[in-house]
Amino acid sequence: LMAVSTNKKVQLNWTSAGVGALYAVYKYDTTNKVFNRVNSQLISDTFYTDEQNYFSGNYQYAVFAAEYVSTPSGSYLNRGSGAFAQVNHLNALVQEKPLNLTIEVYPNPVAAGSGLNLNFNSKVKAPILAEWYNLSGSLVKSEEVKDNNLETPQVPQGCYLLKLKMDEQVITKKILIY
Repeated sequence: LMAVSTNKKVQLNWTSAGVGALYAVYKYDTTNKVFNRVNSQLISDTFYTDEQNYFSGNYQYAVFAAEYVSTPSGSYLNRGSGAFAQVNHLNALVQEKPLNLTIEVYPNPVAAGSGLNLNFNSKVKAPILAEWYNLSGSLVKSEEVKDNNLETPQVPQGCYLLKLKMDEQVITKKILIY
């Protein structure tokens, strides 16, 4: 089993257990110390993409050849031998170069749909793209910064990440929206 972290996803590839083999894919839950199944149906492919990795960290995976067996008393999942792999997953939110600027963002906390002021330590010439992410890593709003002001997104209250991108550089700030 090979596990590779790319673009906020973990891609798994393994060698076939034979013609007609079906597979169950599991990910290790470090909190409860148990492997949980991540594919709802058995699959016949020898690859799987796990898109549920929103946070950076070490993940362990297992793939088992499996089949459903029916008996008079019910049915069960019969698993064969398994293959295991570990991957150090880096979410794309933390992989970019830091901006050579410092910035004050105020007010913080701020009301949803209201204005947010940006105060840079030096003049910024290039356009700046502002991206708002929830803590699950989903993009909720994207806009270009105009006159050092932004409008906060209309979102439920909580903590959000404001990513400010200029050229290939980035600054990320935590913003509380109420």
